[in-house]
Order: sequence, then C-alpha cells, then structure tokens
Amino acid sequence: MDNLSLSHNKFTTVGQIPENTTINFLDISFNKIRGAVPFPFVGSTLDYSNNKFSSIPPSSFLRQFKITYSINLAICGILDLSNNNLSGSIPPYLLKGCNDLKGTWPDDIDMSCYLKLVDLHGNQLEGPLPRSLVNCKELQDLDVGRNSFVDSFPTWLGNLSDFRLLVLRSNKFYGPLSIPLGKNHSTTSYFPSIQIIDLSANNFTGVIPSDLFDSFKFMVQGSNHTAWDGWYDNTLYAEAGRSSYQVAVEVAVKQQYIKMLEIFSNLVVIDLSNNGFSGPIPKTIGNVTALLVLNMSHNALTGGIPAELGRLARVRVAGPLMEPSQYLTGEIPPELVALTALDWLNLSYNDLSGSIPSSTQFSTFPSSSFQGGNHGLYGCPLPVRCNLTQPAPAPLQVPDEASASHRFELIVVWLLVGSGYGLGFAFAVVLHDMHVVCTGRQTQEKGT
Repeated sequence: MDNLSLSHNKFTTVGQIPENTTINFLDISFNKIRGAVPFPFVGSTLDYSNNKFSSIPPSSFLRQFKITYSINLAICGILDLSNNNLSGSIPPYLLKGCNDLKGTWPDDIDMSCYLKLVDLHGNQLEGPLPRSLVNCKELQDLDVGRNSFVDSFPTWLGNLSDFRLLVLRSNKFYGPLSIPLGKNHSTTSYFPSIQIIDLSANNFTGVIPSDLFDSFKFMVQGSNHTAWDGWYDNTLYAEAGRSSYQVAVEVAVKQQYIKMLEIFSNLVVIDLSNNGFSGPIPKTIGNVTALLVLNMSHNALTGGIPAELGRLARVRVAGPLMEPSQYLTGEIPPELVALTALDWLNLSYNDLSGSIPSSTQFSTFPSSSFQGGNHGLYGCPLPVRCNLTQPAPAPLQVPDEASASHRFELIVVWLLVGSGYGLGFAFAVVLHDMHVVCTGRQTQEKGT
C-alpha cells in the first residue's frame, strides 16, 4: 500500500503497526487519537497533526525495532505533529511546529540524515542549535521561529548549497552577523540559494556587513533564475506523481504575520527587524534586485538613505511605523524616483532635509508621509515650496517580472523609523488570488 488517509474522523487509538510496514504517505490528521505517537513506521510522509498525542517515543524505543533515529531521518522525509499536546525534549527526528515542545535539541544528527524540511516553529525549545544539522546535506528549509534558542548566528549553515529558507524569528540569538570569507576574501559560497531569511526579534548587534547581501547569490541573480516566473518549489513529494506535502511560510503583512502555502518563486524576503543593528545601511542592498520583502525596522541604524535603493525596481509600497526617532538624515536620493512600482511611502519622523523628489509616484503620497521631524524637507506634497503647476515626469518602465502577469499584487517596502531606535526599513506584502491561512496545516478541520 502506497497511500493511506484516515483523516477527519473520530478515531481515538491506533493499533500496533507491524514492524516492517511501509506506506509512503500516511495521513491520520484531525482525529482524537491520544497517547504516544505511533512508531515504528517506515514512510516518506507521516501526517499526525491535529490529534491529542501527548508523548513521542525516545530513541531507545525505536531501537527496539531496529529503527534508530538516524535511519528514521533517512526514511521519513516529513513528519507533521503540529497541534497536539506533546511535551518533553525533542527527539532527533523531524517534527513540525506548534507542539508546545520543551527542552533542548540534541546535537547527535549523523551523516545518514536526508532531511529537506525542519519546522519547529512555535515551541519552547532552548539552548543552541545542533551543529550536527550540517550533516543534513539536502536541507532546504529550517524554521525555528518563536522558541527560546540561545546561540550566535548559524554561519555553519551557509555551506549547504540548496538551503533556501531560514527563520530564526523571536528567539534569543545574539552577536554580529559574521560573514566567513573564502579564497581571496570571497563570500560566493555563503548561503548561495537563500531566498527567505527572517532574523527578526532577536538580540543581534553590530554593523550589518557590507558583503552580506552580495553573498545571497539567488537574491542578486534571481531575475535571471530559470524558475523566476513560476512557483516557489514548496511541495515535497512522498513519491514522484503521488502524495505531496506543502511547505508553508509566515510573511509579515504590515505588523502582522500570515501563513502562506503558495509561495512564488520570486518571493524574496530579508527581515532583520527588532534587533540591535547599528551603523549605516549597506549600499550593497541595491544589488539584491530580486528583493520583494525587506524589513530593517526597530534597529539603531543611522545615516542617509542609500541611493542604491533606487535599483530595487520590484518594490511596490513603502509604509510606516509612526514612531519618532529622527535617525535618518540627509536628502531623499533622487534615484528613488526609479521605484515606479511604489504605491505607498512614509518617511516621517526622521531628520531629512532638501527637496522631495518630483515624480508621479511621489506626488501621490500624502503630506503625512514626510511630516514629523524632517524640518529641512520641502516640496510637494508638503506645503513648503510646493509648485503644483510643475508637471510630474513620466514614470519609468516597470520590469516585466513586476507586471500583473503574476496574478498577485505585492505591497512591499516600508522606509520607516523604529520605536526607541532609528531609521528602519520594513516591507510588507499583500498577496491576492492566493490561498492564505493562519493555521499550521494547509487543510482545515471539517466542521470548523
């Protein structure tokens, strides 16, 4: 038997599964099954979510059946235990988030690991990330958001060639973002495939390295990527042509998070908000031309707005967190008129000066987008030295990849200040014609 689905029933127990049973896809989600998670079992995708499981068999239990956790890593590509009543420390095999797990993550993953996805989002795990996770050479997605991990930035994950999604949000990670240098001080092999990186709400400090963004090769060269106009490959298959399991990711929409199941191949995200980063915004941010979602708010960044931001032609909307800080100084670079996809911008509560650039986009923003501080700023839409009779220049052409052919509308970019800190940049995203849910599972329970 290849596939078995018993989901959305009222089962309360699971009988003993024969030792050598092999089913590629087993779904017993949305039942009322209690007790320990049923092992041993051999399968590619095991969906045990939305039940009332209370414990997970330890590795010693699995060894009784000649299935060690390391072998389990190799044969079980996906194990979803979300929305249960689990407690205790995490065994070293794949788990899905929202289990209320407590304890540490043992550093004993061996070379037989073939994991592609690890999602421990929304638990109570603590301590450092296991360095042995680098043994999972095929790892693509790691989400440990909303836990209590205490560690430095995991630079050691940067050598995984297929690694594309890293979510460390809302933990206790600390220190600078150190960039390991290779031959000739090159960072070309540092997270080359990363597409979504969320480091928000931690304790990172120091200056953002100027070569950080250049090292993200997919983000820099994304517009030339072969899959650029398609969907993000967020579906893991139990077997070619058979059952599949969809990977979800949470994206900031203004000041809220939504979980998206359909992720476009051109959804490129950097979120460094709510940390202690200081110093100027690196000019190299302008090299990340594939960027759609950027959030650098609530830090201690200082200096001017880099003119290089004008290269981010895919950016759609800029919006505020209306908090006074006045760390952003200097003039608004005229290069920003190249951001012809902008629908909304707010640069209020800074210390900007000079003329507001004249363009079709800038003329559509309300005066409140530039008020609050900014005493030396003038020009439309502010009443100071505003010449309404002056025609606005024609908008520049938007690249094809930012056109409506994508069947969704992006609202991206906030240029803002942070509460108690300084200048920040935050990009929000609004996606239409997409299936967006806020649960840990792509299938909602029937009758709810």
